[in-house]
Amino acid sequence: MLERLSIGRPISVLLVLLAGLVGSAQAGVISPLRGVGDVPFSADLPVFFAEDGSPRVHLSARVFERDLVRPKGGQPQRLALRMKLARSGVVAVDTSRTIEFVPRPFDAEIGESWTEPFRLIEITAKVDPGSWAVTLDLSDERGRSSRASAVLEVPAGQGTRMSDPEFQLETSSAKLPWPDRVYGLVQDTLEVYFEVEAVVAAGAEPFRFEVHDPRYGLLDEQQLLLPLESGNNAALWRLPVSDFPEGTYALKIVPPWEGEPRLSEFSVSWRIDRSLEGGDELIVEA
Repeated sequence: MLERLSIGRPISVLLVLLAGLVGSAQAGVISPLRGVGDVPFSADLPVFFAEDGSPRVHLSARVFERDLVRPKGGQPQRLALRMKLARSGVVAVDTSRTIEFVPRPFDAEIGESWTEPFRLIEITAKVDPGSWAVTLDLSDERGRSSRASAVLEVPAGQGTRMSDPEFQLETSSAKLPWPDRVYGLVQDTLEVYFEVEAVVAAGAEPFRFEVHDPRYGLLDEQQLLLPLESGNNAALWRLPVSDFPEGTYALKIVPPWEGEPRLSEFSVSWRIDRSLEGGDELIVEA
């Protein structure tokens, strides 16, 4: 199990809950990854399916601009993210992406509202089924770096398959992957995107969504009817969290067919300081 940053609850309690909900290995990474080093970052690695049905990992990493060394005079800055997937000591995937941008001035971050600019870096790569050792390296042009590692489980193709959930953040112009999975003051509605690869058209199928609280067990249960056509089918599930106490929760997605459910964590925070740790371009009001 990966190390994670727990918000408002003891991590040992949550790990007991997760162990009880998951009987065997599942796709993707349960907890968001945390890069340790000079440039902190968070990352998620959900597993989706390409048009030909082969698995692909969609890495999304978030870096706060406040954690970067700012050049003078509005000079552009570069961030490079490298992803390596290895098995039995052999590296099968070694790919990277570099982004260039001009950081905001410090005074623009304070302004009239609570804002927190960040940069999102995404990498997509095909990957074979099985267990993979993942290494993520983030670096800037000044030689500062951070690293995160994990084990990625990629499912084999057997009939209809469901992807891992991707937690999303809704901005004024688009929906973005949200590796931090922190909601509440940041966004009062949990949004989860996932895909279902169907062998043949099956009509509307029910998918069950369960939210588990580490102290009290099952907290909420809903059902989503998703019309399945042959090929990839995309879906977005929303859950208002305005009535949820601050803490960390487990989201369990159960497909209509016999198979392993998807289990992920998300957090709800109603504190300004915690919300800014998972901030975005939106106005976050006290």
